[in-house]
Amino acid sequence: MFLLLGVSIGLVLLGLYLWHVDHGMRVVPAEVIKLSPHRWTDEEVRETYKRLAAKPLDWTPHLPPKLDRRYIVVGGSGLVGGFLVLQLLARGQSPESIRIVDFRKPFREDLNRGKAKEVEFVQADITNMKTVKAAFAKPWPKSVASLPMTVVHTAASIRPGERNKIFLNQCAIVNINGTENVLGAARDAGASIFLATSSASISIRPVSFWIAPWRTTPKGYVQIYKDPERDETLRPHGDYFSNYAWTKARAEDIVLKANAPRFRTGCIRPACAIYGNKYDISFGSNMAQGHVET
Repeated sequence: MFLLLGVSIGLVLLGLYLWHVDHGMRVVPAEVIKLSPHRWTDEEVRETYKRLAAKPLDWTPHLPPKLDRRYIVVGGSGLVGGFLVLQLLARGQSPESIRIVDFRKPFREDLNRGKAKEVEFVQADITNMKTVKAAFAKPWPKSVASLPMTVVHTAASIRPGERNKIFLNQCAIVNINGTENVLGAARDAGASIFLATSSASISIRPVSFWIAPWRTTPKGYVQIYKDPERDETLRPHGDYFSNYAWTKARAEDIVLKANAPRFRTGCIRPACAIYGNKYDISFGSNMAQGHVET
């Protein structure tokens, strides 16, 4: 009798605790409301969509001027790399001054029409140094062969849900080894500028979702993004939210340490999820599904 009563009380307490955890994850913390007081309504989202669909934003007037350089965009078939190619063309770069290096040909409609269709594609696996060097060493058209070279490295293995070290190589082989290969090939090919896309997720610490009874939200639920220059980038594996962030931190460190007077290197940390067309993994795939479990 007492055992049954104890089990019943235990189940009730467990149910209450799970309700507490669920409720804590549904609440928008006061710190967030203070930083961003306006919450978009469904109607505002629909209205904004209609307005932008009727009159899309035109970023062309804000593009920097054309430069007398040639460009290799590693990952140029993808979302970020593809838009970089399109913007280089929009500011006046000739198609022959741009080369896409990727493991697959561009499949986006906007990369398969107009001048974008004339941009050279060279297939390579960035985890294989031999194929990367071959892609960089391929001769350029005479009209641009003597121009200084910029390499933009956007290729990455994005697997944010994996945290266990047993899966670490799934990201590391591309994000770390691949970055080392591309960096080495760029230096050997005589590039003078090397720019890599990093990730603001490097700064994110793990969140504890087992909410203590006296707390209203998970510990670490709200994290203010620091100045990247002052961020403690290299930390133990357990201090990152996922394997992806751990590998991107190591890749960023590799790129920045390669900086030299005649080989300028740098990283850009996009500070939010990157999205932009139906092929992106942030929202495009979810929109295509129509119904996504939280």
